[in-house]
Amino acid sequence: MRVGIITHGSRGDTQPYLALAQQLKACGHEVAICGPSSTVDLVQEHGIESYGMTFDCKSAIQSDVLQKAMASGSGAECVKAFMEACTQQNAANHADSPEEASAFVSAYKPDIIIGHPSLQALLIVAEKHQLPLMVTMFFPWLPSQTMQPACFTATELGEKGWSTKPLEAHKSVWDSFIDAEALIKLNQLRTRWGLKPYASCSEVQALYQALPFANCYSQHVAPEPRDLREEFVAKQTGYLFMDALPDYEPPMELLKFLTAAGQEKPLYVGFGSLSAGSPRLVTEKVLRALMRAGNKRCVIAGGWSGIGPEHLSPSLTGDFQELKEFADEHVVKVEAAPHSWLLPHCSGAVHHGGAGTTGAVARAGIPGAIAAFAWDQPWWAEQMETLGVGIALPAMITSVDVDTLAAAMARLSSDPVLAKQAATLGALIRSEASGSEQLVKFTEECLTAAHPWPTPLHPVPVAPLLPLWDRYQQQQEQPSKPLEPCATVQQVPQQQPPMGGA
Repeated sequence: MRVGIITHGSRGDTQPYLALAQQLKACGHEVAICGPSSTVDLVQEHGIESYGMTFDCKSAIQSDVLQKAMASGSGAECVKAFMEACTQQNAANHADSPEEASAFVSAYKPDIIIGHPSLQALLIVAEKHQLPLMVTMFFPWLPSQTMQPACFTATELGEKGWSTKPLEAHKSVWDSFIDAEALIKLNQLRTRWGLKPYASCSEVQALYQALPFANCYSQHVAPEPRDLREEFVAKQTGYLFMDALPDYEPPMELLKFLTAAGQEKPLYVGFGSLSAGSPRLVTEKVLRALMRAGNKRCVIAGGWSGIGPEHLSPSLTGDFQELKEFADEHVVKVEAAPHSWLLPHCSGAVHHGGAGTTGAVARAGIPGAIAAFAWDQPWWAEQMETLGVGIALPAMITSVDVDTLAAAMARLSSDPVLAKQAATLGALIRSEASGSEQLVKFTEECLTAAHPWPTPLHPVPVAPLLPLWDRYQQQQEQPSKPLEPCATVQQVPQQQPPMGGA
């Protein structure tokens, strides 16, 4: 089987596909990844064939339009702003991501496409080439009558009157994903490629929901909705963890810091692929919080946020000398390090709540404090707090105050209940079957799945059903058997003893 993977997101969106690609190769399949220019080197470092788009996700995330949306804290606004930033960047570079994705498919000639809907035209690319397509998601997104989408916190659901109406919340998410403006752009592409234009946003939503879907996260952090397999061709595979390369060697400074005799484990602070405002101001806040939390040791991961002690300024930082001396003794900075290797050496993590980082922290068996920006991140913050393994900070790192951050850091390092719950969850996740292995099996099954367009192994297309909320409305008009009670998230059972380290 020859697999073409298409991603349009950040480093964090690309890493799970690397784990999948490595598993596909181990099973004797061929695979290549087409993604933003900023991920090409990462893919090639792991021995996977890489095709780069002109699009640079890092620049899009750091764009003014997305920074403004992040400041609003609205997940829906961030989704729309990211799409707008992509469009603006491609226009400035005279580039076209769908055309480049299609060129990748023409050149690589896969048997099946796997991708993420951050590239809205993904399904049109697959239809143009008459290939099967499997969509992957890293947080709950498919509509459900029994589980809320991962785009709203409980407070937001209550304010909107959706606390007991999951399908209304899901419809709102999908209406934001495929709106009138998106429909116009998708139909312009279809016309250019000689395909019949879509009649409505609802048609596009129905087509997406008719495709095979893989939910790539653990059942222990978000249980599979009871109606998932009843309503969709879908499977919850578990996380796609990318482990450190066999020849990975940590920087000597980091290794000495982590193995220093008589020292407590450090905290991890990092915000992944997100731009977190002024690197200097965020660094100052983090260092002051570490001091107030009891002079905690810390590994700072710079990432795309660029934070680190090197940004302290004698002229702009009022307590420069104090912070510098503290950082010299208590902090080590790395640009990036494999989470699978680094996090088990830490006592807790302060991060942005991206799905990949949240999963890595959970797998390591350590508690996390999440300073969520937007998208699904506020939901993950709330979810991990509900599970008893994390702390949901009240704002993103640029807005949270030093005392609140310090209190969270102190608790991460000293709360035995939080630590025990996190260790138990880590053991449960590590005991699961490999998500990558499960996804490879599901991919093999989906090769012959019926699609809304002809495919080589299933030449007769199948008309999609209505979007789930419309099907539910029909069920209400023609009552059938009652639904089961809504799925709920339970705390990690405290009585289970934690297993050994990751």
